[in-house]
Amino acid sequence: MVGMEREDQEKKSHLFHWIFYGTLIPLLFGIVVLVAVLSISGINVLEEGKKWLGNLPVVGKMAGGDERDSQYEKRIAELEGKLRQEEEEKASLQKDIDRLEKEIENLTRENEKLQREKENLEKENEQEAGGQKGPDVVRTYEKMAPNKAAAIFAAMDEKQAVSILSQLKEENLARILEKMSPQDAAKFTSLLSETE
Repeated sequence: MVGMEREDQEKKSHLFHWIFYGTLIPLLFGIVVLVAVLSISGINVLEEGKKWLGNLPVVGKMAGGDERDSQYEKRIAELEGKLRQEEEEKASLQKDIDRLEKEIENLTRENEKLQREKENLEKENEQEAGGQKGPDVVRTYEKMAPNKAAAIFAAMDEKQAVSILSQLKEENLARILEKMSPQDAAKFTSLLSETE
């Protein structure tokens, strides 16, 4: 009895081995070769498989990924478009920044140049003035009443007073000296004659 059961099991296992080795393995090998040949010839096997599975009523509903895939692809395309647009804006803004930085540099250089010119002009004006008070002060004393101008010159530092008096017109100088005390008039006259 035991021997017969063993023989039955061996027959069943031989049948299973024959089916497995005789049909399944060659079938799998054939599918692999077919996929390789189709891929080499330029046919996208996965896309074609999706199309065929999508046409089957039950499997098509289960797969149903085409709609979602197309939605995802649209969204990806939108995001890529936005990304490209933002990169273009970034490049444009960078160009503007570079242009403005160059303009700032040029303006800074020009400002420094103008500052140096201003300083040079101020130095030249100081040298031209040579310590003189300038024409405005002289004109002020020429317009002033002679007796008031005489009192101011008498109280002023001698060097300063002689500097201003030497620039006055002769008739104005004579009127101012006339209003001074005789001692002050004599002192300024001698100082003015020394400077000439």
